Amino acid sequence: MTSSRGQVIPIGIFRGISISKVEVAIDLASNDPLQLVHALRTSFQQQIRQMHLSGYRPTTNSYETQEGNALMLHGYLYRHERYKLYTKTNRRVRLECEFRTEAFRRNRISRSLTDHENSFVPLFEEVANHCVEVFNNLIEEAPAGSSGSGTAVEFLVEVGRVCRDRDRAQAIIQLLARSGRITSNFGYRYLRPLLDHILIVRSARGIYMPAPRWRNAVRQIEASLGNLCRVMGL
Repeated sequence: MTSSRGQVIPIGIFRGISISKVEVAIDLASNDPLQLVHALRTSFQQQIRQMHLSGYRPTTNSYETQEGNALMLHGYLYRHERYKLYTKTNRRVRLECEFRTEAFRRNRISRSLTDHENSFVPLFEEVANHCVEVFNNLIEEAPAGSSGSGTAVEFLVEVGRVCRDRDRAQAIIQLLARSGRITSNFGYRYLRPLLDHILIVRSARGIYMPAPRWRNAVRQIEASLGNLCRVMGL
């Protein structure tokens, strides 16, 4: 075996080396990464234990068209086998597995390089084959039509369903339609359900805008706010 500089590495150097953690990741192209993460939420709930949906602030500038918002689904299939799905950029979603000590033992994959011909490659292949099977199961459960833009009526129905309060739903819709945003002054506890269901996303500190999927719908509502609200009983 040789190093990156072409130097021969003695085989004996690998004796006694055991791998404690491997990370496997794939990237999925998407025109609407936030919506794709949300669409796979049910699949994660069914297959991954202690699944959580959380928001986080990206540390790179590759999320410009998402206004700095990112979503992550994460949880454990089993102990020491953690899966994550999160918005990587405004055009990609990353599916990731963190494979630790107990996961090796449970799946009967040796952590010792001496059991893999003193090479990292066979060990990584075994872990990757296992993780990719789980990845495929998660992706296959994505509902059809999970991307694209929602209609004005769909947005009104979703806001009403999430808010569970007709007056509050009407106030939110009016604010979004008339100013294109809503602030935390409205009350974060009322906005949190809308964030969880990706109806709105954070634009800046204390300021929220319609999620990309719903922006055309909000523009339509702005044009005929009164009539649509009466139709939906809001």
